[in-house]
Amino acid sequence: MMMKLLIAINDPDYVEHLSGVLMEKYTDTFEVSACSGTDRLREALARRSFDVALFEPSLAGEADLSRIKLALLMRSEETTDPSPARMERIEKYQRISSIVSEILGRFAQLNPNTDAGGSDRAHVTAVWSPKGGAGKTSVALAYAAQQVSKGKKAAYLSLQSFSDGALFFPQKGKSISTIFGSGAGTVCLLAQSVRLQDQGSGIMYFCDPTNYDDICELTEDDAENLVQGCASGIDELVVDLSSEWNGKIQRMFEIADAVIAVLDGTESAKWDQFVNQHNAYGLIRDKLRVVVNRGSQIGKAAAGASVFLPQVQSNDPVVVYKTLSAYFA
Repeated sequence: MMMKLLIAINDPDYVEHLSGVLMEKYTDTFEVSACSGTDRLREALARRSFDVALFEPSLAGEADLSRIKLALLMRSEETTDPSPARMERIEKYQRISSIVSEILGRFAQLNPNTDAGGSDRAHVTAVWSPKGGAGKTSVALAYAAQQVSKGKKAAYLSLQSFSDGALFFPQKGKSISTIFGSGAGTVCLLAQSVRLQDQGSGIMYFCDPTNYDDICELTEDDAENLVQGCASGIDELVVDLSSEWNGKIQRMFEIADAVIAVLDGTESAKWDQFVNQHNAYGLIRDKLRVVVNRGSQIGKAAAGASVFLPQVQSNDPVVVYKTLSAYFA
């Protein structure tokens, strides 16, 4: 969904900066129109309706709000003009990414049935291992970083019972728990509103849940709804799954476009059992990519393996996954 956004502010420099960043970095999210002065504002609203409008108080009273789904009043400490009481407020001088987050979050709550995903769903890669400790998260992030290096918009989503996200990314945004329990259309917008981007790697990510019971309590349908929503507006979504087997894992295998199985030689027996005795293997065989991690030589279990990763000697987990990313090229 392309949101029609109107900026009505009597500050040409600020309008130019704000609209410029939105059109450069959020070109798939907003169709931006800008105006200053009462006459231009009336002309803009006479020509079309808007999903969202950002007003300053001096222009807000002149607007036909019936032409706008969500009208937001941009205020600052210096603002003294009276404003319509029914308009929601938004802080003017803050990071533009924070402004975007607020717009998407508020619009999602106002329009819970909006289908923001459309047909632009990302390619979804699920990353799994039959045993914990194989380096699955490092492999998932290495693959995501390699996708970024190709110029793709790649996001990392952890559905592990306990995530290692805080080891890799700052946790200074809204929790992914904000999304849980929302309808399909709402999830698409809320996911975009809480999604952050790591400056060092370019990977988009979601902050850890408020409580890890939130992840455990997700049903199979909830998990699918979450993944489909988080896959909106990007090119690649990498989903980091727990090293266990249950209905949610199988559902993720079903909806994923590709599956990466991570082995490091310590789980050969479990992998052999999975291949030879588990119906799920037939489900993913044609979209499976086996990754052998840490320079392991695992013989039979490596049959069909497409990527062999070395042991990286570093205590910094970020250094590890960035180094490994080169091996996915």
